[in-house]
Amino acid sequence: MEAFYALLYKSREQYIKESNVTRNYDFFYDRVIRFGLTIDELF
Repeated sequence: MEAFYALLYKSREQYIKESNVTRNYDFFYDRVIRFGLTIDELF
């Protein structure tokens, strides 16, 4: 729960890096940015 809260309300430096929630977020964020996906493509 803390890691999810950090993703929503804290700066990137305060993310809980060892959390699977944060690792999953980073994985998908990287893919979205790398491939330049739009909101419609994600949906």
